[in-house]
Amino acid sequence: MKKGLNQAAALPEEWTRREQFERTKQAGFEGIELNLMSELTPEEMEEMKSLSKEFELPVLGLMSGLHWQYHLTSNDAENRKRAQEIVKELILAAKELGADTILVVPGVVDENVTYLEAYDNALGAMLELKPFIEEMKINVGIENVWNKFLTTAFEMRDFIDKIDSPYVGSYFDAGNVMINSYPEYWVEILGKRIKKVHIKDFMPTSGGGGYYSFVDLGAGEVNWRRLMEALKKVGYDDYITCEVGYHKICPQTSIHQMSKTLDEILAL
Repeated sequence: MKKGLNQAAALPEEWTRREQFERTKQAGFEGIELNLMSELTPEEMEEMKSLSKEFELPVLGLMSGLHWQYHLTSNDAENRKRAQEIVKELILAAKELGADTILVVPGVVDENVTYLEAYDNALGAMLELKPFIEEMKINVGIENVWNKFLTTAFEMRDFIDKIDSPYVGSYFDAGNVMINSYPEYWVEILGKRIKKVHIKDFMPTSGGGGYYSFVDLGAGEVNWRRLMEALKKVGYDDYITCEVGYHKICPQTSIHQMSKTLDEILAL
């Protein structure tokens, strides 16, 4: 397996793109995952390609925070259409940058969108996107997030299977499932459907108005040995990407620590 770093969580926004690539490489990561909040201009695209080549740091995947604003689950047709356009934009950018996977947050279930509506809307939107996805041959990984949607491994598995495409699978987040399950159990059920993996650690808490917190790798309750055994058992051999927040005072030090801890996790 290879070591990846998520730009949105682990790298300060004030760093230039060059600094982000250079310091990710210096810390020992083998790939970088980019968060695109808008389409890249031709100049930005060339800069990204040049930096990736210069630092020998592949773009392992793309995501967009815009999918928390525009939802494939939405009852509003225009909102849903924009969410589909974002998927297409990410796929085109991935193709250009040499990435093989994009991450998709399908949307949310809330007071305005029932679970049944969300499921039908998201499934319909993905089926409409399926011909484009397969034409472009870029993996679409649907991430399990705290959106009250696809909250169990069985639901995620069956949703993916209904789309029925070799290019549509799971972008599995091991830390996110700790709120109500265990990551190794999800891996067992999702199996070959897993396209990419995010990791962060999780610690239940009490008091202070909160019930949980994401913490540094190794400081929480994820059973890393069992997770790695499960991933190896299903034949996963791609990127393990740290989606871990950096330390505000010493971001570069914290990135190096993430890398060292990930080395130990991968050695389990």
